[in-house]
Amino acid sequence: MEQKNNQKNLIPQRKKVVIIVSFVLAILIAFTGGVLTNLIFKNSYEKSVNPVLKIIDKAGIIYDPVLDDYRAVTDKDILTAIASGIDEYSAYYTKEEYQALTVKDGGIQNGIGISFTGDSLVIRRVAKNSPAQLSGIKGGDIITGAKRHDEQDKTSFNDFDDMFKYLSGIKVGESIVLFVQRGSDTLEFMLTSRNYLESYVSYFDNEIEYSFVEENGMLVGKEFSHNGIPTLDDQTAYIQLTSFKENAKNEIQKAFELMKNRGKTKLIFDLRDNGGGYMKVLTDVASYFIYNDGKSVNTVAISRGKNSVEVYSTIKNCFNPSIEKISVLANDGTASASECLIGAMLYYGDAFSLDTLVIERGDNGKETTYGKGIMQTTYKLLDGSAFKLTTAKVYWPDNATCIQNKGIGTTVNNVVEKGKALERAITLLG
Repeated sequence: MEQKNNQKNLIPQRKKVVIIVSFVLAILIAFTGGVLTNLIFKNSYEKSVNPVLKIIDKAGIIYDPVLDDYRAVTDKDILTAIASGIDEYSAYYTKEEYQALTVKDGGIQNGIGISFTGDSLVIRRVAKNSPAQLSGIKGGDIITGAKRHDEQDKTSFNDFDDMFKYLSGIKVGESIVLFVQRGSDTLEFMLTSRNYLESYVSYFDNEIEYSFVEENGMLVGKEFSHNGIPTLDDQTAYIQLTSFKENAKNEIQKAFELMKNRGKTKLIFDLRDNGGGYMKVLTDVASYFIYNDGKSVNTVAISRGKNSVEVYSTIKNCFNPSIEKISVLANDGTASASECLIGAMLYYGDAFSLDTLVIERGDNGKETTYGKGIMQTTYKLLDGSAFKLTTAKVYWPDNATCIQNKGIGTTVNNVVEKGKALERAITLLG
């Protein structure tokens, strides 16, 4: 009777979730046989974890707002709840999600190519070579509505959840019209969701643009005359890096070769809204920004985990000694590997200092970079799924500075409003 009553009491009212989640280590239950499970949950763990998992299996149900009904708790629900309960950076991926993530990290994306920060309808970043970029959509645009090709009426968005739910339902190959507010103008863009190769680097000087475009399934560097930034002087180049993913190291190499060949001696390096990426790519990219008397091996960052310390260093020196001065552009979306690179550049002091770091003030008034000084490691599990955990704090080459929850600030005069960062950098490089 007591067991039946308890189960009856577990039936939730509509739109309430009844799920009891165990703590760390329960994750392996879904992926291991009885022998390994017994090893994990012996003694102290088996008394607390096993009963909880049995309750979840027998009584756990979740209200699904999409189905407008209840369903059983799945392994993914449990693992996702465990991950999200550890910290904001931990995550669980199914086998299919992990495979898709691996492909994306190599530069192959799918969708329309726009991203947001927080619960805002304002587009934070538009991926290079994405349908959104090629249609003319820009960062800072505000999405107000959309219409599928088979819909007669526009769907207006009143909040982020409405917009996100609608766009998440757009399948690859499906065409939509996005309605966008840009300043006082209301614009319409037709685009088709598809797979695409994302590029992470763009080069400009006062005469040309050099970007990497997708051709026949490959990224090809192309020069566009008369697309330069006319406010730059004859000695200054502008390079933007949006992520530390696999393609970035080759793109940076080609951009620096072009800068050298065109005789540029000053650089504006744009890391705004670059949320980071892989440490290996970071060390490759850093080799172009650290001179240090020409040494090949230079420490870029140091990670300290629970039981280990790892040093991340360059293995070659690609710095162009003819570069006299560098200005870096950053904002509250500049995070993780980007902050590591800025820290290494400040530490070695090669043509760069706080005097030439420009911070674009965030919409929330923030005057520093994001402040992410911790590292995540992704562990592939036995069935092909994966679990991402925070595993270490990351320090600058001085082995003392960690900017977690602090970010990087600059001099008072170098904090500017949106739209003024490039202008300030040009002034600083003089």
